[in-house]
Amino acid sequence: MRRYRKKYLMDNLNKNKGKNYCFQLSEYLQVACNGMHSVKLNITENDILTGNITIENGVLLNATDNEGEGEDAFKRLVLNKNIEIEMKQLARDDKKKIISSKCEELIFRIFTTKDKEKAILELSKKAKMELSPLDIKKNEGLNLLLEKDYKKAHPIFKEIEKEFPEDKHVRSILKRLDELL
Repeated sequence: MRRYRKKYLMDNLNKNKGKNYCFQLSEYLQVACNGMHSVKLNITENDILTGNITIENGVLLNATDNEGEGEDAFKRLVLNKNIEIEMKQLARDDKKKIISSKCEELIFRIFTTKDKEKAILELSKKAKMELSPLDIKKNEGLNLLLEKDYKKAHPIFKEIEKEFPEDKHVRSILKRLDELL
């Protein structure tokens, strides 16, 4: 691995500010943390400062954005794709440590959670597309039951019972609805 001096990195990263490079914030963080640098990353969106991340000697200290600070702010900043990053020298007054996790651990957690959420969303979309007409009617009726709208739910389950008289679940729901109405 080739090592660069912090001044060299900062000069090259900042002189190219505004050019459309494919570096993401997570990559800047890895350079700063793995290189044991002390920097403040100012993050802007549409030329408005939206947050910053401070790192001292490769240790993640804090992250702040418009909604707060700490790990939650760090996550929001890392996941934001429409940002520009400016690396600056860490000032003495920027050394407040709030985040106790390591930078690499947080980045890993953020992206694995994001991948899991994406997979769950895709599965739920797929499941919705594969619902049978019976399942759709049952869901409609069950939603009405949850809303305690028994008068509207009753005819839906009566219709399902006509089509599927062997469905014990539907019969038990109708029995209970008859008691309630």
